[in-house]
Amino acid sequence: MSGLAALGYARASMGQGWTTVFTGEAAEAEFLRSRLEARGIPALIPDETVRTLNPTMVGGLLMFDRAVEVPDSAVLDARECLDEREEDSEMRAGEQELPADFFDAESGAEAELLARANLLSRRIRWSAILPIGVFFILFQIRPYLDVVARLNAKPALHRTTLAAALISPVYCAGALFLSFAPWFLN
Repeated sequence: MSGLAALGYARASMGQGWTTVFTGEAAEAEFLRSRLEARGIPALIPDETVRTLNPTMVGGLLMFDRAVEVPDSAVLDARECLDEREEDSEMRAGEQELPADFFDAESGAEAELLARANLLSRRIRWSAILPIGVFFILFQIRPYLDVVARLNAKPALHRTTLAAALISPVYCAGALFLSFAPWFLN
């Protein structure tokens, strides 16, 4: 759209209301607004500054959603731009769509073992934060190592879990020593 057409929209919008043509995520709304403006259609995101500074101030349950508004005279052109956006495909020539179950977890015993290993791993890592958690780690590390031994591959964060299990007793011993050191050193 030429600059003269955009100027016509701007003049027509001065005395008119604005219509919401899109409501959704902030990044998508900003992308759409810039796309509309690139075509010469004036667009705005109401309360954009306020929502950026304090999202809870405006919007209630939809505090992270943004609306894109255009002048009443540009609604048809904006909807046309929206339709083009939805027709655009992210697929390139020669690519094929992934099967629907591509990202689903594996099934069977291997998946159950991996889920169990991940659960135990998470428990061990969280228990390593507090000195008192060392006792919990001592009871969880053996089942964790048994499950990992039956898996074909090491689970994610395996090294971190082992490090947490090894460092936690040292951390606990250091905390106990520092707590009771004044009594022993006197």
